[in-house]
Amino acid sequence: MALSAREHHMFNIKSALAKQASTLVQDGYVIMLDASTTASHLVKELERFKDIIVITCGIKTAYMLSQTNFKHICTGGECINKSYSLIGQSAIFTVRQYNADICFVSCHGLSPSGMATDTSVSENEVRYALMKQSRIKVLMMDNSKIDNGFWHNLCDISEFDCVICNTPLPEKIMAKVKKFMLV
Repeated sequence: MALSAREHHMFNIKSALAKQASTLVQDGYVIMLDASTTASHLVKELERFKDIIVITCGIKTAYMLSQTNFKHICTGGECINKSYSLIGQSAIFTVRQYNADICFVSCHGLSPSGMATDTSVSENEVRYALMKQSRIKVLMMDNSKIDNGFWHNLCDISEFDCVICNTPLPEKIMAKVKKFMLV
């Protein structure tokens, strides 16, 4: 689904996820955001914080950040036109130059076994780099992703420090989750 269509899909839920996610942020944090529409909703919620730096691989998110007073860094890299996501070795190289306090990512689906999945290997490679460079790893997802696995694995849900969703997860997946926040 193109970014323009995804932006309006479950808009209110994504806004609620972002509001809850912002409770994990503190003044002075370095924050990494993937190119997901869910992560882009977080930009508005960050306006109350001081001295934060945001690093993103999302062109739309970078544009939104340019309308704020935040210091922000866009990874660069090859652009996937329909998602405005920056990918490839250039993006990964840039991500690896920084250390973040927290990252926020999303996924296209969560398999029945608890694997965060996607349809884009390239976007997952950048997401995983964001996670590796971050002290706290947060997955934000709406209930449409549950039991909806796709062909490329990002990681097991147990690799996240926190999962934020608008419904409880299945019991066997919830057992793997370190911290869960319900919106």
